Amino acid sequence: MKVLLDGADDLCWAWSCADLDSAIRQSMARRPDVVAVESDILVGSAYFKPKTADRLADTVVALVSEAHHVQKLLKLGIRYMISRAVHPTDFADLLRRAHYGGALVPLVPRQIRDHQANQEWGRQGDRSDAALTGRQLRILQLISFGLSNNEIAATLTISPETVRTHVKNLYRILDVKNRAHAVTVAYARGVLDAHRVS
Repeated sequence: MKVLLDGADDLCWAWSCADLDSAIRQSMARRPDVVAVESDILVGSAYFKPKTADRLADTVVALVSEAHHVQKLLKLGIRYMISRAVHPTDFADLLRRAHYGGALVPLVPRQIRDHQANQEWGRQGDRSDAALTGRQLRILQLISFGLSNNEIAATLTISPETVRTHVKNLYRILDVKNRAHAVTVAYARGVLDAHRVS
């Protein structure tokens, strides 16, 4: 984290914890502006419940490494997510945008941003999102459930090679690098809607 924030004069890396329990205790004692937590720690904890995020800091950001974590994080009340695939030079800027609001946060799910930001992002995302076919949208949804290419192929009764081709095209259309990045961007643009997808 300290390395990711290197050179961001207005942001200060303060401390880190090895486990979620320690992080919760430290956060409640210090009440920092921003807490960044690995998504696998949050979704793997039996103690982290909805509303816990509100007690940690003004802004809790999940660093998403797995596509299927996005839906679980939304259910836990995590409003801000940054893909692990984001370039380090963009990381500090995304943290600022998440914390200060107002500006567009590309990797934050659409439904929790203010109405104006939603409209602005929707206008920007319309061109590329319109290029997704119904089959690609279904595959993107199944990716968000955590299914592998082989599992998607079995679900849709198509070949794994066809799934790989669709996934490759999804990456190109959404301009992403991996599955987690694709899902976070899809939620941010409203391509996937957390209220419709279960």
